[in-house]
Amino acid sequence: MGAAAVVSVKTLLDRLDALEKSHAWYREWSETARAFIKRRDFLVRLGLAHRKAKAKVKPSPAAPSAL
Repeated sequence: MGAAAVVSVKTLLDRLDALEKSHAWYREWSETARAFIKRRDFLVRLGLAHRKAKAKVKPSPAAPSAL
């Protein structure tokens, strides 16, 4: 049982290392994309920006009623 635990710990460490390398690559790629791509719609499609919420229209103030 000890060897199986060592193998699975080694496997987990290898996976963690691969995940860290993938994340570092993604961060570098996303920084480069943000630097070169200026159109917000393209950044949204790439998942590097979020759509802006639509501005709510405020109702115009009612005219004071005449007494």
